[in-house]
Amino acid sequence: MPYKTIWEEKGVFWQYSGNVTGEELFQTALDLYEDQRFDDIRYLLVDFYDIKQYDGSAKLVEKIAAMNMGAAYTNPRVKVAIVAVKDQIRSLANLYASISRTSPWKTRIFDNLSDARLWTSSA
Repeated sequence: MPYKTIWEEKGVFWQYSGNVTGEELFQTALDLYEDQRFDDIRYLLVDFYDIKQYDGSAKLVEKIAAMNMGAAYTNPRVKVAIVAVKDQIRSLANLYASISRTSPWKTRIFDNLSDARLWTSSA
């Protein structure tokens, strides 16, 4: 499985690895919104560090960003920390952050997990 969803005390940690499809990214978001714990989370920690390849379109990233903006109406207190170092993934993370700039969710992109965790710890 190319991703793990780990529920933590104040948020969700998504850890992706290997080859990941856009449909898998979309499904992780859907699974989150369907979970009754969603309204209580304060952060999403999205770790793309170990992705080897992303097989999906920028259009799907735009769809996920739009879906997240809708979810922000039920839980506006979420910080989204994205760990991305590969050029393709970093570019898509920047696209997501750009689309999400009007969302109540605060989004930042990091080069490493420890900095991302530090930022979400104040959530």
